[in-house]
Amino acid sequence: MLTFCILSSILIIFFYVINKYKKSSREIISLISLYSLTIVWSIFLFMDNERISIYILVIAFILLNCVFYYLFTNDQDTDPRVIYAKQQNYWDINSNDIIKTFRENEIEKEDRIEVKSNIDSLYINKLDNPEIKMISPNAVTYLKKINELYKTTIITNIDDIKKYPIQNKIFEKLVSFIEKDKELFLNYNKILKEFDNNLDFFIIYLWDNYSKDFNIGIGQLEALCKNNKIHQEFINALDNTNLTMIKLKGSYLLYKYHKFLEKKGVINE
Repeated sequence: MLTFCILSSILIIFFYVINKYKKSSREIISLISLYSLTIVWSIFLFMDNERISIYILVIAFILLNCVFYYLFTNDQDTDPRVIYAKQQNYWDINSNDIIKTFRENEIEKEDRIEVKSNIDSLYINKLDNPEIKMISPNAVTYLKKINELYKTTIITNIDDIKKYPIQNKIFEKLVSFIEKDKELFLNYNKILKEFDNNLDFFIIYLWDNYSKDFNIGIGQLEALCKNNKIHQEFINALDNTNLTMIKLKGSYLLYKYHKFLEKKGVINE
């Protein structure tokens, strides 16, 4: 019986040591190991050592097996604390809507889920001289299509922005940053007139000049207009103002914006 207790103790101590590899179950492994040691040595001390009963050994063996079975089947964290995290969301868009929108980009594999990203390059390297970049064939096709689809949005005053949900959402957020954080109060109607009442150019100007300190992402906004190429072009034009390497989406509108500024000159606020 003494040999049985010693071997069982060694086995229990072994499982106690491996708890460092099962961090989520550390507490429960420690408790069960100590409990198992108590069972083994309690049986040894309180039994009649002169008349060892086979039934006692069987009971001890069953108890130990039950303990180890429970140990390996229960891998849940025993920490009762629950952590609640508030999602950072500049645009007040429901996270479930964002997940649903981009669900089609998921690639499910046996051990992981990957997300495919279709990024068409605006440029390609010239074959005989890699340092020279040329407009890619995909870019030519895309830019021609956007040129046919895009229609300038003209408004008469700032209040008219409310008729355009995407632009209005961005404008309200920009105003919040400009007035609350930067403590600047601009004459928005005057700036709008400087851009010949072009709503998209007006928003791009405010974004380019006043949002860079806040590093606002556009991913959630893309979820709102995934099936609207014009809105996609507008939102990605905003994103391109912060990028060193211009991406294809948004390049058409950003080009039009800079051509306008080149012709217009200095914008008086």
